[in-house]
Amino acid sequence: MVSAPGTQTIGPAIGNANMSNAPQTVPPSGNRPGVAPPYPSVPAKSVTPQRLVQLQSILQRFEVSIAEAQDLVVLEDYEIVMILDDSGSMKLSSKPAGQRSLFEAGGATRWDELKESAALLIDLACCFDRSGVDVFFLNNGLIDGVKSAQDERLRNVFDANRLGTTPLTETVQMVAQNCKGERPILLIIFTDGEPNGGIKKFEKELKRIVTKKSTDMTVKVQIMACTADQDAVGYLNDIDEKFGKVDVTDDFYSEQHEVVVKARKRPQFTRGDWLMKALLGPITHKFDDWDETGKKKKACKHCDDSDCSSDFW
Repeated sequence: MVSAPGTQTIGPAIGNANMSNAPQTVPPSGNRPGVAPPYPSVPAKSVTPQRLVQLQSILQRFEVSIAEAQDLVVLEDYEIVMILDDSGSMKLSSKPAGQRSLFEAGGATRWDELKESAALLIDLACCFDRSGVDVFFLNNGLIDGVKSAQDERLRNVFDANRLGTTPLTETVQMVAQNCKGERPILLIIFTDGEPNGGIKKFEKELKRIVTKKSTDMTVKVQIMACTADQDAVGYLNDIDEKFGKVDVTDDFYSEQHEVVVKARKRPQFTRGDWLMKALLGPITHKFDDWDETGKKKKACKHCDDSDCSSDFW
């Protein structure tokens, strides 16, 4: 959990920390005789049978079919931090133009979709990060140690609908300044447009945080688009190619169409699948080939990973 003056942590811890069984390594299905993996699995990690059962129940609770219980263990190594876009453009429709009807009255907005997705992601993330999730709003400040989507502080911001501008770069800087603790940070950013100050400024701040220029912490980033409007979020595709430690996920409707219809990776794709794919994306290579475009990230000769594109920087 990151820290900030004047904030407090509330709510009960999530999960069962009292495990009586001695740890043992439980291999993923691909390492068990007679069981073929449907896709590349993450390396096995020591986990008790009890915890494996708990992880499987998490998959069932959130209707996740794209991952195995063993895949989730790696999430316990990270502090999970979220940045939520509460800018004015979030009042626009959440559905792509091709999926909207002239007779559809009062459809869900991007803000409605964000609230639903963020609430689900918080409850999912708290299964792994028992210190709670720190939530940074672009215009409504920091709420630290959120351990449930029912946190009153969170609900107050969601219900107030006080939407403003898009100080995304400044909020990433705030995260870097407040990062504390021993575990690396998994930063999840929801946004629907270009940041204040321009794209280049935002990209440079991303580079600073993932290359430890603005913080000593290891930070991996997932950016989740809240719209399919390429005029608004098309720049995220370039970021996805340039940075090895930054992953970009399309909005739910576009990602669902990509996975089910275009790439034909799965017969169905739930919102829980979308969020789990986003959580694991910056950490594992499990979903690298799920992008129908097949674009590859560029490697930078100045970095120990594909953190940036050398011809860009």
